[in-house]
Amino acid sequence: MSQLWIHGRQGVPWRRFGEEVGVHGVLLTITGSDVVLVPRLAEGTPHEQRMRPPGQLRKLWIAFVLTASLVATGACHRAAESDPDPTPTLERALELLSAPGAVALLRMEDRIWRAASGHTRSGRPAQPGDRFGIASITKTIVATVVLQLVDEQLLSLDDSIEDVLPRALPYGRRITIRQLLNHSSGLDDGYLPELSPRETLDALAQTSPVSRPGAAHSYANVNYIVLGVIVQEVTGNPLDQVVRDRIFTPLHLDHTSFATATTQSFEAAPWLGYRDVPSGAAGGIVSTVDDVATFFRALLGGELIETDLMSEMTRTIDGGQGFRAGLGIFEEELSCGTAWGHGGEFPTYSSMAIASRDGSKVVVVAQSSGGWTAALDAAEEIYCS
Repeated sequence: MSQLWIHGRQGVPWRRFGEEVGVHGVLLTITGSDVVLVPRLAEGTPHEQRMRPPGQLRKLWIAFVLTASLVATGACHRAAESDPDPTPTLERALELLSAPGAVALLRMEDRIWRAASGHTRSGRPAQPGDRFGIASITKTIVATVVLQLVDEQLLSLDDSIEDVLPRALPYGRRITIRQLLNHSSGLDDGYLPELSPRETLDALAQTSPVSRPGAAHSYANVNYIVLGVIVQEVTGNPLDQVVRDRIFTPLHLDHTSFATATTQSFEAAPWLGYRDVPSGAAGGIVSTVDDVATFFRALLGGELIETDLMSEMTRTIDGGQGFRAGLGIFEEELSCGTAWGHGGEFPTYSSMAIASRDGSKVVVVAQSSGGWTAALDAAEEIYCS
């Protein structure tokens, strides 16, 4: 039986063709507008014998090519129909948000779609490239740096706070780096005022953990404030410089930095509800949806930490409310399966980033109002469509 093998970008199935032509098989490859045909004759068959005369073979081959071209055209059309533009889905998801302005991005492999709705706090139309405070998404970036230091044997996940910051906390031997990363340290920051990182350590020294370290997940910003101090202690450099050198610069995140470098004026950060974004490891980075997506793609794609440490990062504990906590990243149960990411929220803006385990698909949503769960709902709508 003669066959035509058609392989398009979307993987078009095999189709039978040309039994009477006597062609044993043809590999037809479609790349953009190009069609390449490679014939194989069925040797020794009656069809092959009849095709030996040059004139007859020429006529049959012309007929075959014309028919194959029609099949190829249909295959291309079906492939285009199966790969619709997702931009309307992004726009519909943003319409579900009640924020004055919002932006969204979907990245699948190297293809990117963006959308924006509403306006910024300064009154101009929102644009997909607008900067915003990513808030606690900062924690995933800081966790990545910590794991890089573990890979370099400058830290261990089983090191205690006391091992790295001697005499900083009276209970420092009871809390490990791993427990700080997955929020199981027992520390609580509900009672802490706005302090510098070192002042925060001094304040913590006057308190005790509210639960036994390692017993359960309890989200607290102070875990990452302590980790920021640890990064500075181990590297001998300011946190913002370490993150810039290890993450921002290698990934060409040209629109990303710690807040102090980007929010000196209202126009420099129109999404921000107030001029001064809290600095530090818990939530001090300003970025764009493109840069956040690039980071998560690189992280989950294995570009920033080794496979064994990625396994540690994605080893989770119960976080309650439909998610599980890894090391600076959360496993989210969506309507269409599982995704990995982190949310962020300040009083007047919030964001959410979710991605596939291999980083091939990433969705980022940001809005100029509080409510990271609403940002998650919009991100899920895009991710699962």
